[in-house]
Amino acid sequence: ITTMSTYLQWLPAGTTTRATRTTAGTVVSVVEGRGAIVIAQGKSAPVRFAIGPKDHLVVPPWASAHFEVQDAMVLFSYSDAPMQRALGVLREERL
Repeated sequence: ITTMSTYLQWLPAGTTTRATRTTAGTVVSVVEGRGAIVIAQGKSAPVRFAIGPKDHLVVPPWASAHFEVQDAMVLFSYSDAPMQRALGVLREERL
């Protein structure tokens, strides 16, 4: 069973990604670029975090998150989605 997945993602300047949420645990590292991540959990107000090179963050499970890109960004991330998928417990939603 593959237990972890990794991604390297390029987001062009000016991009605002669509909000998503998942039950997977996700860790994101900013390789280059600047922008923000907006995270909302439950009925709490969304929180905007400015992020840049060498920043690391965890997106809480089932919290919605999207990126607002100022300078083109390269993101490295990993998650336990493959394990949750194999166990039949993974939930994902695009908002």
